[in-house]
Amino acid sequence: NDFEKTGYAWEVQNFGPPSDINLDGRVTLLFTPVVNSLGGGTGSMVTGFFSPCDLFKSGSGCVSNEQEMLYLMVPDPAGQYGGTPVSSTFTIDSILKGVMPHELQHMISFNQHVFKHHGPSEASWLNECLSHFVEGRTGYGDENYSRDNIFLSQSSRISIVPPTSPNIAERGGCHLFLSYLYEQYGHENKGRADDFLKKLLDTEKTGVENLETAYQGQDADFDTFPEFMNRWAITLAISELGVTSDPRYNYEARFNHPETGHLSGVCVHCEAHDSRNTVLDGPSMTTFNGSLGTLNMKSATVQYFHIKNPSHPLHLVGVDDKSLTASLVRMTPK
Repeated sequence: NDFEKTGYAWEVQNFGPPSDINLDGRVTLLFTPVVNSLGGGTGSMVTGFFSPCDLFKSGSGCVSNEQEMLYLMVPDPAGQYGGTPVSSTFTIDSILKGVMPHELQHMISFNQHVFKHHGPSEASWLNECLSHFVEGRTGYGDENYSRDNIFLSQSSRISIVPPTSPNIAERGGCHLFLSYLYEQYGHENKGRADDFLKKLLDTEKTGVENLETAYQGQDADFDTFPEFMNRWAITLAISELGVTSDPRYNYEARFNHPETGHLSGVCVHCEAHDSRNTVLDGPSMTTFNGSLGTLNMKSATVQYFHIKNPSHPLHLVGVDDKSLTASLVRMTPK
């Protein structure tokens, strides 16, 4: 009932319905220990998944149940199913209530991109960005804080646009990035931030091109991916610290979701008040010791240096690449 009233209803209203290939007008939720066992031996936890194969006829190249289905884990306090032991309370309250809207986004995205617009499925990194964002937007984003924090602790090594399916840290970074763009779009468009999400799904475009096209910013200095990255990188370092009140460099204050009562939104310098007692303290910074030498960075990463009383002028020389940006921020005490 919670899922139907919050996650399902909100996603269908804002993204459009999932497909209905068997004409039964429903999405089947299959709770099975097989999902738990998928994480066995890896030290990870698989909580659910959606298979596009189910939307095609059997014999079309993959195994199909020929209906819209989401596959979900079950409680496993003793760890008897081969995965990580997890209590019934934690499974239901902290995991499944977020996983169901997460996986539904994947299903609706496939319907919009592939069936409606006859394009490719969304790039894996952006697809996961959207699903993690939807967890919080529908009132069950508690699990995002720990992923966000893993990214912040190693941000200089994590690309938010990985070439393959994103790991936990990459998901955390992309969740923070998409949350930032969502809020900025709302500032520029009189609070209609959900329109940004609609545009990301109702299209044949994918990845970075999809982001830039959907955003279509009114600010000429904030309408390309490198510009998004640069301003977001500053925000990660100073949001919530009182360095500036400029909304371009701060995440919006979190709020209690009207349907679930859970905290919604993000923060990067805060106590999360999640089920894991997560404390976020901003991105990792390297103390400047007089010389940086050569700095090698992956694409779509951010790196920070704390500079205090330099003994000589600083010179920064980069490759001739418009996607590489740098900013100097004067910090004030907390």
